[in-house]
Amino acid sequence: MSRRIVLTATAFLLSAGVGLGMAAVAGARSTSAVVAQASGAGNSAGITAARAAAIALQRVPGGTVVDVDPGSEDGQAVWEVLVRRADNTGIEFYLKATTGEILRQERESLPPEALRPGPAVTAQRAITTAAAAVPGGRVIAIDLDTENGRTVWDVDVAGPDGPIEVTIDAATGRILQQRRAD
Repeated sequence: MSRRIVLTATAFLLSAGVGLGMAAVAGARSTSAVVAQASGAGNSAGITAARAAAIALQRVPGGTVVDVDPGSEDGQAVWEVLVRRADNTGIEFYLKATTGEILRQERESLPPEALRPGPAVTAQRAITTAAAAVPGGRVIAIDLDTENGRTVWDVDVAGPDGPIEVTIDAATGRILQQRRAD
């Protein structure tokens, strides 16, 4: 999931009650098209990113969530949750976005950031921090990354006034940057 490709957000958005056309975002770090479309979705889209992370961690005791992204699996909205196991291998869970049911899991390569000792700040704490920084927002993706030699959480939030990207120091939990997504 470090490849930051969201194949389609349509099913995710439809589960949130937003009737939008096909949304495909591929490539660089920015998921602003998904964030922009999801910003009108409110909080009615089943389970949250934090809940998806918690469900995956129940399956991997001692694991560390390193990435949570919305996606589509067989035409239905899913959360894709990448977890680093204690043996430094990755496992990706595909959870139904409406219920949290695990549809499947598979081995997945870990990004370089995830091969270091685990971040002091968990994905769940970073999600809580980002959500608090954008009142009325909904976290729709989180990714462990490196910026300027520092391990950070990049959090995409669908805010009431548009998409916001929040960068959080993974060692301290401090917000390093908060900006409108492109």
